[in-house]
Amino acid sequence: MKKFIEASYIALLAATSTVTFATETSEAQNMSIDMFPAKFEGYTRHVIRLPKLEGEARLDLLPGRVVQGDCNIQSANVAVEKGNVEGWGYSYYKISEFNIDPVMTMMACPAGVQEMKVIAGDDQLQDMRYNDRMPLVVFVENGMTLDYKIWRVNPEEASIEAPAG
Repeated sequence: MKKFIEASYIALLAATSTVTFATETSEAQNMSIDMFPAKFEGYTRHVIRLPKLEGEARLDLLPGRVVQGDCNIQSANVAVEKGNVEGWGYSYYKISEFNIDPVMTMMACPAGVQEMKVIAGDDQLQDMRYNDRMPLVVFVENGMTLDYKIWRVNPEEASIEAPAG
């Protein structure tokens, strides 16, 4: 029962991490995705429609896999293939070959304690250009998860004044 609750919690966390937070609709939210491939055998298609934001923003795509493990931190390598929609000039991504890196932390975890956790793929898809004018289409190999982070700079917090002198 405990494992079912942990798995349900992780599934809920993954589902809620992609909820948009803007009230103003962007062009991407109304744009059709018919020109993109509908599916690839063995892959799940994710369509990310980014909210309209004022100012500069960057985007991180975080492919991962839910595994059972101890308290040590692990990472993984993924293969990323960028495809183009012929005649449109639009891009999409295919992410596959999720290989857990053998290098990990060596913390002294409690003996026999295993937990459900998400191991994230490497940083090939981080610090991407934020584009709220068109949807981002990503195909991930079946069994993998996909989350994203939006990074923004608050102009008021970014300014630094020189000391009076």
